Amino acid sequence: PPDLATLRAWYGREMTRFAHQRWAIDYDARRSLDTRGEELLRQFIRDHTHSTIAHPRLELWARDWMHRDGYLIPSARRLSDLVRNVVRRVTTEDHAAVTRSLGATPLQTCLQQLLVRRAGRSMTHLEWLRRPPGRRSLKTMRLLEEEYEWLEGILPKRGALPIPKERQRVYARRFRRRRSSHIPQLPLFRRELEAICFATVALGTLADDLLRLVEMRIAAIWNWAHRIAATEVTPARVRGRCEILAELRRLVADTTLEDAVYRSRSAVLLLPMTPAAAPSRAADVREVLSRNARRVRPVLQLLLKLKLDGDDDHPIRRAL
Repeated sequence: PPDLATLRAWYGREMTRFAHQRWAIDYDARRSLDTRGEELLRQFIRDHTHSTIAHPRLELWARDWMHRDGYLIPSARRLSDLVRNVVRRVTTEDHAAVTRSLGATPLQTCLQQLLVRRAGRSMTHLEWLRRPPGRRSLKTMRLLEEEYEWLEGILPKRGALPIPKERQRVYARRFRRRRSSHIPQLPLFRRELEAICFATVALGTLADDLLRLVEMRIAAIWNWAHRIAATEVTPARVRGRCEILAELRRLVADTTLEDAVYRSRSAVLLLPMTPAAAPSRAADVREVLSRNARRVRPVLQLLLKLKLDGDDDHPIRRAL
């Protein structure tokens, strides 16, 4: 068989790899990454830290940006150092902004409380919060309520964090995926930043989960009350009306009754049963719910603990 030298001679290739690269650069009008291009690349990487701060993904997006804008892709080490410097600068600025807004003590307290073991349990609070919710039941709703109250107790009451929501979720995801034993190995500013973002995002997620559970619980209670009203309350009310009507017909058919006696007996039948408005299926459901307050009370107590914001003139806000 022919060897490599024979193939090279047969094809007649004289262009080396370097010469081929120079020809491709000149043909495609590529340019080196100058100071202006590096500043644009840094800004591009900084903008994409809203969705992730993982170095491999940012490096991949940076290569795509340079290829799309006609820049020569530098060496892997230079690009890796550039991404690392941008990410470190972003995290340092975010930590400084959070420290100015909340203070250093709340950050340290939040981090320490998350890594402390629960009373009488072997797991830390971080591991406790990372557990997925159980079935859609009243017990699950109470467990989530306990987690919500604990997180609300360790977070400072000073408004929202001065960090974009997307980047907060990025820090929270990284902190959630870490093992408790690996967290002390991180720099202090990263530990505090990821811990406060995790607690903030987890609190909002728990509020959303609780509202969904409350919505499903309300629907289940209403369906139960509607079924009870349809099978017990409404038939009894309708049967009572039929009995009253049959008794009135009997009184009308009785020719021996005098007018005064007929009016008195009719008043006994009709006046105590006369409602202010015609009863309906919805009224029967409300009657069933009012007689079973133990089903409704936990839902109302949870809604009060969530401290929902809204218009004070809203009927639901007034009712709560």
